[in-house]
Amino acid sequence: MVELTAGYVAGIIAFGIVVAQLWCPNAITFFLAGQLQDRETAATWTVAGRFLHSSLWPTLLQSDSSKNHGVRKSVILTTLSVPLIGFLVSIAGVVTPLGLYEVDEPDGKFTSTSFQYVPDASAFRSGTSPRDDRPFTRTCPYSASCYMPCPYTSDVFIISADNEGHTCDMPYGTNASVSNILHDIYGSGTKNRKTTISNFFDIEWRQLTTQYNRLLNNGTPVAVGTFRLLESLALGGEMRAVEGLVVDGKNGSIGFRNHTLPTGYSRGVTWSEDLLFMEPEVECVNTNLTIDFEISTSTGDLKGSAAVAHMFLTDRGGFVNLNTTYAGDLSQNTTTNTPDLKTRAYQAAWFTNGLTMMFMDITDPSDKAKNVTAFDRIDSELNQEWEIPVTEIDVADYQSLSIVSKFSEHLGLTATSTDGEEIYKNPYNVTASEFDYPREICQGTLPNTRVMLNSTFVTCSFVRGVPKRTNNGPDTIFEDGSKWSAPTYSCASTIKATIKTVTFFHNGTDTNLDNLVIQSIKDKEYKDESDMPMWGVEDTAFKFSQFEPIWGIVDPAYEGFQNVSTMRAPSFYMLGSSQSEWTSHYLTPNSPSMNLPGYIAPISALQSVATANDFASPDFDFSAKNSMSLWMKWKELSTSEDSMSTVIKLLWSDLAASAMVGSKGVLGARNAEADAAARISVLPTVHRVKYHWAFGIPAFIVIVVMGIIFLAVFISAVTGQSSLDTLGHRIKQVSVGRVLTTIFHPDASSFIMSTADWSRANAEKPMNMAGGRPTPSREGGPPLQFVNNGPQPFNSAPPAQAAYQNPAAYFPPDQQEFYNPAGGEMGHEMKPYFPEPKN
Repeated sequence: MVELTAGYVAGIIAFGIVVAQLWCPNAITFFLAGQLQDRETAATWTVAGRFLHSSLWPTLLQSDSSKNHGVRKSVILTTLSVPLIGFLVSIAGVVTPLGLYEVDEPDGKFTSTSFQYVPDASAFRSGTSPRDDRPFTRTCPYSASCYMPCPYTSDVFIISADNEGHTCDMPYGTNASVSNILHDIYGSGTKNRKTTISNFFDIEWRQLTTQYNRLLNNGTPVAVGTFRLLESLALGGEMRAVEGLVVDGKNGSIGFRNHTLPTGYSRGVTWSEDLLFMEPEVECVNTNLTIDFEISTSTGDLKGSAAVAHMFLTDRGGFVNLNTTYAGDLSQNTTTNTPDLKTRAYQAAWFTNGLTMMFMDITDPSDKAKNVTAFDRIDSELNQEWEIPVTEIDVADYQSLSIVSKFSEHLGLTATSTDGEEIYKNPYNVTASEFDYPREICQGTLPNTRVMLNSTFVTCSFVRGVPKRTNNGPDTIFEDGSKWSAPTYSCASTIKATIKTVTFFHNGTDTNLDNLVIQSIKDKEYKDESDMPMWGVEDTAFKFSQFEPIWGIVDPAYEGFQNVSTMRAPSFYMLGSSQSEWTSHYLTPNSPSMNLPGYIAPISALQSVATANDFASPDFDFSAKNSMSLWMKWKELSTSEDSMSTVIKLLWSDLAASAMVGSKGVLGARNAEADAAARISVLPTVHRVKYHWAFGIPAFIVIVVMGIIFLAVFISAVTGQSSLDTLGHRIKQVSVGRVLTTIFHPDASSFIMSTADWSRANAEKPMNMAGGRPTPSREGGPPLQFVNNGPQPFNSAPPAQAAYQNPAAYFPPDQQEFYNPAGGEMGHEMKPYFPEPKN
C-alpha cells in the first residue's frame, strides 16, 4: 500500500476541488435553465447567457457556440486554447502538490556541542563488571611452574642446571603488573590527541575479577579476566551499539567506544567518529570434496532415533582435477605484516586432498627408486563416491556445521573398517598425525618463533558446511531415507586492528543507547602513507610460547626506539602462534586469563571458533545443533567459499563482544585524567518541506504557456490591436440582451451606450424567446411571435421603427431588399448588420 504523504493528500484535495469546480457551476447552470422563462427582461437574458455559455453545456449539447463553420481560423484557435489551457491548469493543480514531501535531514552546517555518557539497557551492560583501577597484568612463563621477568620489570630470576635438566627459581616472586613505561609507549599515539580512537590500554575485559597466586605480586590478588557469552548477535545481521562497543553483526567486527550522546537536539543529530576496530580476516578454499550421507531410523533402538547411514566422500573435482604441480612451501620470512591467507588455505586444502588420495590408494607419492612421480596415477572420476565408515556416528554430528582443527575429520581415521571388513588398505600408512601438516603449514608461526612483525597469528580449520538435501522432500527435516550433501572447506583466519569511520544518528528523544543508530561503518581514508597510523609492537628475544606482546598506535618519536618495532599501515595484524604451549588461546567460562585483553581476548576468541567442534561438549552452540534459525543461516552461508568465511567472522564477533569493552569515547579515556576530550562536530537534524521535481512538469508547462500568452498580450497591446476599450466594446457586441434591444429597439439601444445608460433604458424590456422552444409533445414550436413592438409575424405590418422605415441606416445594401415595410415575407433568413451609427 502506498504511504500517504502531505503531497499526496494535497493532490487528493486538489483533485476534489477540480471536480467541485467542474460540477458545481454546471449543475447550477442546469438548475438555472429551469428557472428561466420564455419571457424575460433583456438584462435577465444577458446575465443568464453569460453563465449558460461559460459552462460546459454548449460543448456537451453541441449548441451553436460549439460549431466552427464560418468562423475565422484565428478566432477558432484562440477560443479552443481557452479550454485546453484550463484543462492543463486543472491537471497541474492536481499533480503539482503530489511532489511535496516532508523530511527530517541534516542541516548541512556542522556545529560543536557537548556529549554525555549514556548506559546500555541490554545484557551487555548488566554483564559488564564495575570499572576500577585494577592494573593490567601479564606473566612470561619459563616453564609450567616458573615465570621469567617480563620486559621492563626488575624481577630476579635464577636458572640452575644439573644432570636432570634446568630448574628456575624466583626468590622474590614475580611482579605481574604491566610497567608504566609500556603504558606511555603504546598509548602515545592517541593520548592527549583529542581523538576518539582507542589504543591497547583502552581495551578492557568485560568481566574482570581478582585471583590469588602465591607466585605473583607477593601473594596479593591480581586482576584477571573472565568470560561468559552474554548475547548472540550473529542472527540479527545488524550494526548495533552495546555497552562499550560498536558491533558490526553483518560483516563481523567490533569497534571500541565508551558511548556518549550529544545533548540538546530534539529532532536528532548526525555525526561521525574514527574508532579503533578489531576484525577477523578469513579466507576459505573449497576442497571440492563433499560428504554425502543418508538418514536412517531403522537402528533397532526402541526410541527410534535417527542415525547416519551410507556415508560417502564424493569427488567433485578435488581429486580428479587436482593441480599436480605444487608451488612450494609458503615462506614465513616476509618483511610485511600482512599474511597471505588465500595461499595458506589453498595449500592446506591441497595437502589434505593429496594425503586423502594416498590413504584411499587413489594415487602414489613420489618414489625415485621406483621412478614414480606423485599424482602420475589418479584413480578417480568426477562425482565418484568413496565409502566412509559410519560406526556409531550420530546424525546430530553431521546435520549441522563443523569447524575443527583436524584436517583428517572427513575420513574418520579412528575407524577404518565396518563389521570387520577392511575398507581401505592404506598402503602408505597415512595416519591422523600426517594430517597435522596441512594445518601447520597454513598457520605458519610456531610457538618457538621469536616475536617479530612478520610473525602473524593465523589459525586454520577444516570446515564441513551445513548439508543440503539432494532428494525430494523437505529441505529442513532429517527424515528417514533423506539424502544430504555437505561441502568441505579449508579456512585460514587472522585478526587485525584497524581504524574505521562510523557515522551515528540519534533521534533526540530518549537518552538511551537503543535510539543510537549506526548508519555506516567504513574504512578510514588516508591522503597518503604519511597520514596512516604508526603501529608499534614489542620486539624482544622472547618466544610466543613465553610472551604475549603489547601493541598499539605509537607516537612517531618511538620509531627506531629500542625494543619497539614500528610500521605505517592502515591495519595491524596480530602477532602470535595458534600452537602456543602455555598461553591460553580459548575463551571458556570460568577459565580466567591475565588482564591483558587487547592481546589475549581477540586471538582466544578466534582460536575458540577455529576449533569449535574439537571438544566433545562445546560450551557454545557454534554448529547450530540446537537453533533452527541459526542452522538456516549457516546453511545459506555454507554454499560458497566466500560466504563460508562470514560464518567464522560472525562467530568471532559474538565471542569478542562478550569478552571485551572499550573505555574511551568522546569524553576521553575513562582512567586517564590527562587524556583530552575529543572535539566532535555534529549535524543537527532540521525539518524541511521538499519536492520531487518530476511532479512539477505540468506546472512548468503552464508557466511556459503563461509566458507565451503574456508575450502575445503584450504585443497586441503595444500594437494597439487590443485595448480595454476594444474589449469592453466586444463584450457589448456579444451581450445577448443588448443585441436584442439594439435590433428591435434601436431608438433606445446601441452598442456605444454605456452599460449604465443601457441598463436604465433597456434592462427591464421584456423579450419573448418562446419561438421554437422544444416541448414534451413535439420537436418544434410555434413561429416566432412579435409582441409589444417585439418580433412580429413576417406577414403582418411591422412597427413604425426607424430600422424598418429606413433600412439603409442599419442594413447593408445587399440585404435591404429582404425587408418590405409594407408587409410580406422575408426572402430568406435575415443577417443582421451592425455598422457604425450614422450621425
